[in-house]
Parts: sequence; structure tokens; C-alpha cells
Amino acid sequence: MDKKIKVLLGLVVLGLIIGTFLIKNSLRGVEPYKSYYSEGKIREVSTTKNGKLNGPFKSYYPGGQLKLKCTYKDGKKEGAAQFYFEKSGKLQARVTYKNDLSEGTSKFYFENGKLQAEMNYKAGMLDGVSKTYRSSGEIIYIDNYRNSQLESRKPFNDIEKPKVK
Repeated sequence: MDKKIKVLLGLVVLGLIIGTFLIKNSLRGVEPYKSYYSEGKIREVSTTKNGKLNGPFKSYYPGGQLKLKCTYKDGKKEGAAQFYFEKSGKLQARVTYKNDLSEGTSKFYFENGKLQAEMNYKAGMLDGVSKTYRSSGEIIYIDNYRNSQLESRKPFNDIEKPKVK
């Protein structure tokens, strides 16, 4: 069989496979979605199911750098989400969501990659111990929250430093 015919048949088969996948997903209400900035660069890549965001989601800055990577379930953020700095592309924050609300420990970073803050959330509200750091890594203060209300704050000088031997 001629090489061109083999390539053409391969493309036809591939087209049928992709078409079948798209039709099956469309019948299930699942549709890929992409949006673009006016300059033509990608803004978002996601999947919708029955008109709601569902599955992996990525958004980008106008310059093309990744801004946010997360997962949606029935139109709500679910699971780990990563936010990125525009200029460096480094991790800016890692937040866990449950039913579109922050849940558990969220970590925020300086652009140099060092930890800036650790905050605990329960149903979208600050709850428990939160720590804030200097870019050098030293603790500035430790806060204790309940239902997003600050209950106590210990400035760095009030926290015992480990003794170096």
C-alpha cells in the first residue's frame, strides 16, 4: 500500500476516534472549554459538564504564564489548588478546597520560594493556628483564629526560640 494512502487512512481512523470521543462526551454533557485574551493568548482551559465547570481547570496571565491550576466538581473548586506568581512562575499559594471553600492548611510563599504564611481553614473560615514568616524564614507572629476571628496573637519576641548548643 502506498505510504500516502496509509497516512491518509491513519488520519481518517484518528479522526473517527476523536469524533467518537467528542460525541460520547457531548452526549454526557461534557464539553472542553477554552477562552482567549483579545491578543489571542489562552486565558482558561477547562471542561464543563451540564454547563458547570467540572474537572481540571487552568487559567493563565495575559503573558501566557500559568496563574491557577485546580479542579472543579459541579461548578465548585474541590481539592488542591496552586496559584503562581506572574513574573517568575513560581508557586505563590497552595490552597485546598472542599465544596468551593478553603479547608485545611493553606500555604503562601514569597517569590523567593520561602514560606510566607501557613493558615488553617475550616469551611472557608480561618480556624486554628496561623503562622506568618519573614522572607528570611523567621516567624513574625503566631495567630490563633476561631471562625475567622482573631483570638490571640504572639509576636515573634514572645515565642521561645530554640536554644542552639
